[in-house]
Amino acid sequence: MCVEPVSSIRHVLLVALVLLAGCQAVGTGSTPIDTPARTVIEPPYPPTSDLDGDGLAACQEHALDGADPGRMDVFVEIDWTTGAKPDPEDLDRLRAVYDGAPVHNPAGETGVALHLAFDDALPARERPLPVENHSDYAARHFDNDGRGSHYALFVDEIRGDALGHGENGTLVVQSGVPDRSERFTTQLFAHELGHSLGLTPDVFAGIDSWDTPIEQYPSVMNGEVARQTDALDFSNGSNGPGDFDDWEYLDGNLHDPDASRLGGC
Repeated sequence: MCVEPVSSIRHVLLVALVLLAGCQAVGTGSTPIDTPARTVIEPPYPPTSDLDGDGLAACQEHALDGADPGRMDVFVEIDWTTGAKPDPEDLDRLRAVYDGAPVHNPAGETGVALHLAFDDALPARERPLPVENHSDYAARHFDNDGRGSHYALFVDEIRGDALGHGENGTLVVQSGVPDRSERFTTQLFAHELGHSLGLTPDVFAGIDSWDTPIEQYPSVMNGEVARQTDALDFSNGSNGPGDFDDWEYLDGNLHDPDASRLGGC
């Protein structure tokens, strides 16, 4: 915000003191001011509000085990075809990444609570699975549909060149990619979950790119990250003008899965 010049010396001194006490000039080469945290709000929270920005009103979160109306929650139901179940212990690495995310919450904490519910082992009706057919599995087996959850399907093989696909609350991942470790399966899951949450090439050109250097955009959404590392994190936008703050984008634009079965408030 700019302060208009005044003629009074007293006013000039007052303005100078205010600027010295609480303002930081941002000029060429200076460090941008961080996005301020949300105002800390003590529970109980207004029942119809979604103060943490996860698409769930406080009264709906009370119906979900482990949900916190004062901290952003992401729920994922996981199904898998025979032999393709992901390693729960390795997925704990991803939980830790979300837990430490630079996302501000109304309760004052940072981070996102990632809830992974291992649900059903399913027969593989088609092998390899055409990537577009994962939605058919979701229609048949997504038990938490309408309860604010994403749906993830792990299969032993996906037809064609794709190793996964994610969009608008659903995703499919090939588990056990030849010559790659279980960590790569977790990384694929992290990438496709990013798509399901709303990170797409339409949001930032470096997403799904094979040409953007890791040093510029060190995000699991960058194809080069998967090629060269086993990193799971999104970028925080601190790597120069060519970087993108995935976490900041999700903080304000998280895709909200259908929560209609949780009822109104």
